[in-house]
Amino acid sequence: MRITQVETIPIGATWKNWLFVRVHTDEGLTGLGEGTLNGFVRTIETAVHELEHLAIGQDPRDVTALARRLTESVSNDGGHIHKTAVAAIEIACWDILGKSLDAPVHALLGGRVRDSVPGYANGWYRAERRPEAFVEASERVLATGLRALKLDPFGTAAGFVDATELTLALDIVSALRSHLGEAFPILIDVHARFTAAESARIARLFERLDVYWWEEPTTREREAPTAEVARGTSLRVATGETFHLVGQFFTLAREEGVGIWQPEPMSLGGIGPSLT
Repeated sequence: MRITQVETIPIGATWKNWLFVRVHTDEGLTGLGEGTLNGFVRTIETAVHELEHLAIGQDPRDVTALARRLTESVSNDGGHIHKTAVAAIEIACWDILGKSLDAPVHALLGGRVRDSVPGYANGWYRAERRPEAFVEASERVLATGLRALKLDPFGTAAGFVDATELTLALDIVSALRSHLGEAFPILIDVHARFTAAESARIARLFERLDVYWWEEPTTREREAPTAEVARGTSLRVATGETFHLVGQFFTLAREEGVGIWQPEPMSLGGIGPSLT
């Protein structure tokens, strides 16, 4: 079996775009992968086609060897863009391998470990930044059947937040907690907007609201400041979805404190690196 074509399929949505890849073979089997990186759909699409010649003629069932070829045949490190493009093709090849063996991909990786995975709503709060508006928007989440939600209540604050903006953010989450009940998971994504010290200070103020996790609490430049925040609050700190190197998780482990790791296969170069 040989790869004959790598097709890219960009999809537009209301608040983000996706990029899917379909790998075609000479035996008629195809595989679907994803290479979405927010704000860079066309860039990733171009990168996929720049790597396509390295995939044409290769056996897609040799997933690891092909992924290494796509990564190491380029002399310069293409960073996050390169890893995402490789991942799109690599994931599609796992799909082909599973189809060729009439087995789901999870069976190739050691088998099923759970029957379901909890999901949460994201991007649901496109509303006026008032507690009442957020509560009203949360009703649409409940209507979908989802039983957890994530939000960023901090407006345009960056680095540090003034007292008025902070009070509003606390009021928004307080209103949601009162409306949704004590057991409903509320997750906060800080989007790396605050300094480490400021993020830890603010996190402690949210502890009384039983926030489920405090995601990407500070700079993405290094892993150590995130661990510093984690050691400064009782909230669960989550990070890792923007890491494009497996070694970044090693640093995270060495620094200790972060309780929730979020490896993103698309960022790391595919399913294989995510299992490392």
